[in-house]
Amino acid sequence: MQGLSFEQAWRNACECDVLLSENEGRLLYRLVREAPENVLEVGSRHGGSAVLMALAGAHKLTLIEPLARPQLLLSLARFDLLQRVHVLNYHDTLVWPIWTSELSFLFLDHEHEYLDVRNSLVGWRGHLRRGARIAIHDYVVFEEVKRGVDDLGPALKIVDRIDSMVVATWSDDPSLRTRRKSRSMTLPGKSRRSARSSLARS
Repeated sequence: MQGLSFEQAWRNACECDVLLSENEGRLLYRLVREAPENVLEVGSRHGGSAVLMALAGAHKLTLIEPLARPQLLLSLARFDLLQRVHVLNYHDTLVWPIWTSELSFLFLDHEHEYLDVRNSLVGWRGHLRRGARIAIHDYVVFEEVKRGVDDLGPALKIVDRIDSMVVATWSDDPSLRTRRKSRSMTLPGKSRRSARSSLARS
């Protein structure tokens, strides 16, 4: 679809409880305009950011939102987007293993836990086209989000930052490979053996 101006798109997004600052919204709008072919949002909540990206001119927009949120559907329907935007009510861990299309842009704004952030970034890496940008929200607000992003450097490089949103891209260097972590690997300062001992004593 043909995009609206930022001012128009932002005004409409604000009617849908958009959880972004205006500066973050302007950055998100620009990123979609630069790579509109196949956009994915992980974590849509009430749909404000989804409306913004759709009205920015995303050619194809998919939303992954594990919870069935009536407000999200109402936000899309309000601007005649319900038949234009794809909504998947599953956790993204169930989606990325079977996803087949190449993504032009990824917006990550879902769970605020270290493992969820880190694993989503790694899980979607293979579906991003070369040089694709990834916007990650709440990088400043939540320490676990920041740690999940920073843990992937230098393979994942931050290239822009506005307010609590950072923009990153994956390196082309094949030597900088990463893998997802399981929850058994996430107890800081403890080995798996000491963790099992602690559980045995409890």
